[in-house]
Amino acid sequence: MGCVASASPSEERLQLQKEAVLVAEGCHGSVTYRNFSAPGKRFGWKKTWVRNASIYVLNDKVAYFSGNRRLGNVEFADARFQHLQSSVEDGSVLLLCNEDCSIFNPKMSGSVDVRISTANAADLHAMLLSHQQERC
Repeated sequence: MGCVASASPSEERLQLQKEAVLVAEGCHGSVTYRNFSAPGKRFGWKKTWVRNASIYVLNDKVAYFSGNRRLGNVEFADARFQHLQSSVEDGSVLLLCNEDCSIFNPKMSGSVDVRISTANAADLHAMLLSHQQERC
């Protein structure tokens, strides 16, 4: 799942920009961890503000970043994509929720909410929702 393993995050983002059907870049937002546990990390609750978030919707997957750090990269054909929830708040915020991190990585538990403020939120949400409904 994802791009070539040797690609740096910035190279990966450049490739995603070329292939993307819908893009939102330079956005602000937040990442909220709840009852989160991963090797070397534990948070009952933690919110991290994001200044340079981006989301790329391609024909076969969605990828989203905080700066050059990849937060998610899920192919639409992957069964785990059905566990990724998106919604729009106040007409401009795309919310990507992962209620159970262990579905994506067995070494993690808890939930992660990614909020990305973009004018494209409704379009991004509609596209993600249509891909989820295709897989049902």
